[in-house]
Amino acid sequence: HPRYVGGHFWWYYLQDMVPKTKPLWSTLNNVLKDIDKSQCDAGTQSLPNNDWRLISLPCQPPTHANTVTKVFGENSSGDYGNDWRVYRYDTESKDYIALEASDTVDQGIGYWIIQVSGKTISLDMPTDSVSTPVVQSDGCSTTQGCFEIPLATQSSTAQWNLVGNPFSGSHTLDSMRIASNDPTTNTLCTSANSCTLKEAEANGFVHHTLWHYADSKMGYTALEDGDATQSWDGFWTATMEEADGNKPRLLIPLDNRANSTTMD
Repeated sequence: HPRYVGGHFWWYYLQDMVPKTKPLWSTLNNVLKDIDKSQCDAGTQSLPNNDWRLISLPCQPPTHANTVTKVFGENSSGDYGNDWRVYRYDTESKDYIALEASDTVDQGIGYWIIQVSGKTISLDMPTDSVSTPVVQSDGCSTTQGCFEIPLATQSSTAQWNLVGNPFSGSHTLDSMRIASNDPTTNTLCTSANSCTLKEAEANGFVHHTLWHYADSKMGYTALEDGDATQSWDGFWTATMEEADGNKPRLLIPLDNRANSTTMD
């Protein structure tokens, strides 16, 4: 009947689920864990008055709220363009570009942001944001999947890229990998045989040091083996001469401390 309504009750929950060693307990528990992993739990990012911050999105905003003002405007006071502003780095012009209010913002990219409201504000992700999608690849350092960030190159010199941690957890540089199209002169740093950041530098592909801007007092902090990027962190990385023409990618793995969903 078109107006039929069903009422369903788990009459034997106690018998089915208690004690927790029973199989159904594990089944339900795993389902709830998967639901929890899909949610964005990135916390907040402090944004002091009149002090630049280099940030990256730790989660995926919903499509209806993925623009500059939708992601950051809920927490920022004043008019965009006058009281606060977001910039990205353009690898072709090697210059900063001020984003428009309607421009979309994405994970894996580093953004400069500043606000002059006269007070410190806290940034958080929009409602309905979800964990950052990852992909399975042979080059990833974990079977849980990685987020892949394409890196720009240029011939005969280094090319700086402004990228960022796409997850809500910290990630050590030791777990990151560099993959690229199969180079004719090397067997490392390929799609099937990715390399560590140190190996990438030794093979002339990518510098192993990442650079994160702390604040106006501390300036830049060099991140190397054993160091980690944190949630909301943007950072610089530089490709080298051998990477040109091979489409290198920075692979950041899904970590147990970072929530994410896996895509085939």
